[in-house]
Amino acid sequence: MLWVRLPNALAGGRALLLAVCYSPPCDPGPEAADADDAWFQRLASDWVQALTLGVPVLAGDFNARTKRRHDWPSAHPCSPRRSCDGTLNARGQRLLRYCKDVAARLCNGHVPGDEHGAATSWG
Repeated sequence: MLWVRLPNALAGGRALLLAVCYSPPCDPGPEAADADDAWFQRLASDWVQALTLGVPVLAGDFNARTKRRHDWPSAHPCSPRRSCDGTLNARGQRLLRYCKDVAARLCNGHVPGDEHGAATSWG
């Protein structure tokens, strides 16, 4: 992942911190799961640091399929997220857990212009 800081990019002079991420597809197995956990732990650590410097945003290819699952804790009200993808994979479950852990949200299916949650995977 690569972080780029854009100072004064937001209202009030706040900085936007953009992380460009790529998480390659992984083979099933304990080593792959450990590597995935380490990758998401590093991302979470970076996210916490980025919060002290501005507003973090993640973009990229996570090789995660999240179906229509919630990306926020059930105790927090939020509009339902939509998705045209009917598949949930292990990486998708891990990404959703990450979002809940750091209070991040998926833009896919939540933002104007993508109310239906367009497919982000072609495979």
